[in-house]
Amino acid sequence: MNQATVTRFPGVHRRRDSIVYQFGLRAPKDLLAQFPGGWAIRASLNTSDLREANAKAKALHAEWGARFEALRTGKPRPIDMPDLRRRLFTQWERAIARLDDTYSRVPGKDRETRAYGLQCQIEELRQCLTEGVLPEWLEDGAKKYGDATAPEIVTEYGGHQLMLFEVMHEALTNERRTFPLRVQYTQQRRDLMGLSAAPAPHVLPHPQAPQQPATPTNGKKIGDAYDAWVSIRQKPERTQQAYKRHADQFVALMGDLPLNAVSRTMGIEFRDKLQAWAIENNKTATTADNILVSLRALFNVARDKGWLTGNPLERLSIKKGGKDSEGREPWTREELGLIFSDPLWTKHAIPTDKKAGKEAAYWIPLIACYTGARLTEIAQLWTDDVATEPGKETIEFRANAQRGQQLKNTGSWRAVPMHSELIRLGFCDYVNSLPKGELFPHLPKEGKNGAGGQFGKWFGTFKSAKGFTSPAKSFHSFRHLVASELRLANASDALADAITGHAGNGVGRQVYAATIRREAERLRAVIELLEFPTKQIPPTNHRKQ
Repeated sequence: MNQATVTRFPGVHRRRDSIVYQFGLRAPKDLLAQFPGGWAIRASLNTSDLREANAKAKALHAEWGARFEALRTGKPRPIDMPDLRRRLFTQWERAIARLDDTYSRVPGKDRETRAYGLQCQIEELRQCLTEGVLPEWLEDGAKKYGDATAPEIVTEYGGHQLMLFEVMHEALTNERRTFPLRVQYTQQRRDLMGLSAAPAPHVLPHPQAPQQPATPTNGKKIGDAYDAWVSIRQKPERTQQAYKRHADQFVALMGDLPLNAVSRTMGIEFRDKLQAWAIENNKTATTADNILVSLRALFNVARDKGWLTGNPLERLSIKKGGKDSEGREPWTREELGLIFSDPLWTKHAIPTDKKAGKEAAYWIPLIACYTGARLTEIAQLWTDDVATEPGKETIEFRANAQRGQQLKNTGSWRAVPMHSELIRLGFCDYVNSLPKGELFPHLPKEGKNGAGGQFGKWFGTFKSAKGFTSPAKSFHSFRHLVASELRLANASDALADAITGHAGNGVGRQVYAATIRREAERLRAVIELLEFPTKQIPPTNHRKQ
């Protein structure tokens, strides 16, 4: 059974510009006075899996049913302590999984200021908890778990937030990056979750108490760390497969060791073995370092779950490989002229190679040339991803798990106006000639990276036959071409990123770019800044299939 056959629980839905499910529940008519907006809850379910979304929605529906009954009777809603602790621990795991990524990007000059602000919050929260209340700035967050003044909520939610603030402070100030607080608190919460008898009240750590790293005594291995990483990160399948290969490589080089047996010395040994592997197999240092980065992320998850006391791969990197890194260069106008003078475009001579995907060979390079999209993004397009209405022609690059459409990151979801040159060449006619479904139905999908991988092999052979044998010239050179041309034409970074789907660096820039992606028409003048030597290509004619 796939997601297409799963019935959505009432209230479960998705926004048009998101793959994450949402849940909405309207307040009963007799309680509308308590909910002026009419909604009891409108919240993200934080998952793109429909079955998981349904399960979360059912739990929320039951929880709010109890809240409604409590409002009607005036009695306080009973607090399910095991459920409360389970929900807080789930939130804890997700929060600490993001700490490294979040705080590694904080500039050194800002760390002291942020750490001081967190310390002030810690001291205020600790004082409030000794008085049996929550600070006002935490009450709204506590209300989703029950009555924010209930002793159980104050103790559990307040203690949870205090620990979270302390590990955030530790992430900003611990230069050794061993994070003993994080390991200790995670183990404490796991032990608490495992109690069968009535648990003791949560004991708040004393600010001056010496913190000792936990000493894990478990048999967890790298495969367990991978499974935990998958459950927390929810990355695209391609990324998961890459991390699985990297985990398998660790086992191949070091053996399937218990994680708590991997010392810093062994981490350095693995780094050295990985570098020797790169040299022996003619791999770049970047390729080997990417493996090290993946494994460091898996060890981070294992550390945050309390399975080991530190990350043995922390701050290790690979500088030397078996060959130089292969950079990518944009096509020049002369090179584009040579490519598009091929009979494939001048005479519509469609290749017979299966990997070329028939009409895909004609259109995919042109789309890349006038959008800067990645090969996999173009190869996975469907007909309804393209709007052909005159004056509103647009190509949308989006994710859809049911169709197998994936994007590199959330910033890659975008709508790009169709360049006038694509319209002139007959791209809208091609789209309209097809039944609803895949835009390039003849592309083979087997092998790594699916249809994009197969087409990439064909294009590699094609460009080599044209005399472009340097690895610096590849299909990805179209993407570099568009990015560089837009900036040379004085397009702002945010506008250029909205076209290409690059992630911006600043929060304001990301928000601005996300807004304009929903308004593709505002980008039409930007896309028309691109001018390439394709005028010699005659328009194509397509009949309805």
